[in-house]
This record gives sequence, structure tokens and C-alpha cells, in this order.
Amino acid sequence: MSSVCISVIFLLSGLKLKTADITNALRAYKAFILGIVTILGLTPLTGFGLIKVSLSSDEFAFGAAIFVCMPTTLTSGVILTGQAKGNVALALLLTVATNLLGVALAPFWVSVVLSTAGTSANTSV
Repeated sequence: MSSVCISVIFLLSGLKLKTADITNALRAYKAFILGIVTILGLTPLTGFGLIKVSLSSDEFAFGAAIFVCMPTTLTSGVILTGQAKGNVALALLLTVATNLLGVALAPFWVSVVLSTAGTSANTSV
């Protein structure tokens, strides 16, 4: 059910866009490529530093490292961009693309980042 709700939110966000906005977003291919590289490449690299920083607990460091390996959410990617009067169409395009690519890349980044920890967090519930 949650997948259906998320799909509806993406659809409604896209329906609010004007054709000119979509065209401008597609023309901004350099910004799109930079966004993809930053969101799915550079941001997860900060996980290597977070895993080594002495935080209040290993679990907190692991959680922060996992967090930076995830793609942009609809809220941070689109809604905040709209509130800042940014390019909402480009933000929506980036959010959709990074979430689709993140299905494959997020597990890769999480495993690589956590494998460098040298210790394991207590994952018992």
C-alpha cells in the first residue's frame, strides 16, 4: 500500500508541472548529471568519515553512515526546492532518477561503507 501512496505522490507532483518547466528541466542535463553524481556518488562517500568519527555510540555512527548512502526523498528533493523557489521540475526528475538508481546503488554503498568500520554495531532488537 505504501508503494501505491508514494507513486500517487510522485504522479501528483508531476501533474502540477507545466510543459515548459519539464522542457527546461530536460535541457538542464549538466545540472542533472551533477545532481546524480552528488546524490549517488559524493554524498555516500561521507559515510566513510562518519563511520570513523567518534560519536556517542557505534550504532549512531552506523545509522548516520547508512543515512548518507540513501537517495534524496520527495520531501527534501522536491518540496524544499519548491519552497526555495528552485527548479521543481529538475528536482522531481532527480528524485525519481536517484530513487530508481538507488535501488541498486544504496545496498552497494551501505555494504562498502560498513565493511570499512572494523567493528560491528549491536543489531539485536
